[in-house]
Amino acid sequence: MASARYPLFKQSLLSQSPSVDLDTDTIKVALVNTSTDYTYSASHQYKSSVTSYAGTTDQTLTSPTVALGVFDAADSTFTSVAISGTKTVQALVGTAPGSDEGPKGGTGHSRRQRSESILRYYSAASII
Repeated sequence: MASARYPLFKQSLLSQSPSVDLDTDTIKVALVNTSTDYTYSASHQYKSSVTSYAGTTDQTLTSPTVALGVFDAADSTFTSVAISGTKTVQALVGTAPGSDEGPKGGTGHSRRQRSESILRYYSAASII
């Protein structure tokens, strides 16, 4: 599988539902094992569809920028990645957690929590 943007993420950028702001939201990357734990699907929209590589912590991207239609961030490092048996790291999945805003104005306005959106699938060939 080649690298790809999740189509429902592209749709959310255009419709702002759910709203994702690449340079102010907390953007993370997760290691995934595509041979046993995850298969890319264009219909996936939320992190709950993705199983992160066991024993790793999703990494928060630092120094995010958006310029001339390009998103960039500082390089991330995954430490202590345990390889067991035939498991190999084969892809990264970018995610954006946060919340959709509830009603504005007045007192006691609320914020609705939203699920963590998945942004992009990076195959191992494009990240090594």
